Order: sequence, then structure tokens, then C-alpha cells
Amino acid sequence: MIEATNTDLNSPKTESQSGLASLDPRSKILLACGFILTLSLLPPGEFLIYGLLLIVLYISASLSDCSPVYLVRRSVIALPFAFAAVTLLFTIPGESLLTLPILGIDISVEGAIRFASIVTRSWISVQAAILLIILTKVADLMWGLQGLHTPAILVSVAGFTYRYLDVLRSEASRLRTARQARSATLSAGRGGGTLLWRARVTGWMVGSLMIRSMERSERIYNAMLARGYTGEVKTLTRFELRSRDYWSMLVAALTAVIIILVAHFL
Repeated sequence: MIEATNTDLNSPKTESQSGLASLDPRSKILLACGFILTLSLLPPGEFLIYGLLLIVLYISASLSDCSPVYLVRRSVIALPFAFAAVTLLFTIPGESLLTLPILGIDISVEGAIRFASIVTRSWISVQAAILLIILTKVADLMWGLQGLHTPAILVSVAGFTYRYLDVLRSEASRLRTARQARSATLSAGRGGGTLLWRARVTGWMVGSLMIRSMERSERIYNAMLARGYTGEVKTLTRFELRSRDYWSMLVAALTAVIIILVAHFL
């Protein structure tokens, strides 16, 4: 592991950075995980506390030169996944809130509160994760995970997945271009072939993309081994935990404990 020193050869931390952006990657990871854990430990229905935590998140983003509007826009894509908990509306017993006239199913008040709580907490948690990624370079983020003794295989998989997403996207684009070049198009602009034929061609493209990806990954891995790769994240950036990191984590931990105790016992 790279020894933390005061030397910073290629660090994203500059004098112009402020707020959370100037912290050590390990501190930012722990703060983000602690924020999400605090949200998870809050009881359902504490929407006032959810809102206060969201305000704290937006203030932290603003102090770090990140627009809260950007967080909201990027986090909307994750909302449909939170709606997987929609069954709670019908499965949790309690006072009836609404009866669906066609299905004859009752939506309970408790179920609605539980569902709304899960969606709200998930949405806020996604914004916290997005803020972490925005304020931390990917290489520094991988270094921070390694510094927190995350299993090396997980760090490597996460780093390579991010690094080669564009490669896979380019490969898929070339396959799509090749298919269009070999496909006839009617004068009205609509391609020929039945739905079954289109599904079969799509399946062949997915299989071809998988085979090409596996072959490319083997070539890349062998090339990395030939250049001395040992599974350890290397970076020119040097980080050290400073007083601001310790104070930030201490204040965040105390605040989280107070919020959880107030939510559960008051």
C-alpha cells in the first residue's frame, strides 16, 4: 500500500477546493457510509429528520462547490428501483387508507408510511453516494477503499468496471453499426424482419459482445501481469489523515448518534 506522506504529485486537493472535497478519500468514504447508515437506522415515518438530513447533504454539497440540483437530477434514475418495495402498501396490516376499486385491495396507513420511508431514504442515500463520487476521483476512491482494508478483489473489480465501461459501450456501438450496415430498410424507413428475428439477432449481438469482452479482459490482464500488476491500487497521489479529517468524522459520528437516539426514544 502506498505510504501516506505530505507529498502530493497529482492530487485533486488544491487550494481552490473546499468543504468535503478537501478531505482524505478515506474520510469521505466513512462519512458517506455513516450518513447512509444513519438514514437506515432511523425508524419509518420520521420525515422531518429525513428532510433535515437532506438539507445537511445539500449544504455540504454547496460548500463543496457542487450544485444540489445536479444531485437531484442524477438521482432520479434510481427512484424506479426503490419502487420495488411497493408490495408493502398491501402486505403490512393496519388502518385502511385506500381501497383499490378494481382489485379490491386495501392500502394500509402503516404500509404507506413504510413505503414512503423506504423510497425517501433510498433517494437521499443515492444522492449521498453521488456526492461522494463527484468529490473524489475514481483512482483516489479506489485507493481510499484499499486504505480501509476493503477486499482487494472487490476494489479491483469496481475499478476495472468503471474504467472499461466506455470500452464496452464502444464495442456495442460497433456491433450495432455492423448490424445496420447489413440490414435492409424499407422505403418507409422501417426495417424488415419479425419480432422473433429481431430478438434472435439481439441475442447473437449480446453473446458476441460477451465473448469479445472476455477475450479482451484476458489480453488486458496478461498485459498488466507482464508490467508488474499485483492487484494493488497504485496512484501518484499521496494522502494523509489530518486534523480536519478527524474532527469531521468525530462531529459526524456524534451527530448521527444524537439523531438516532432522538428518533427512537423521543
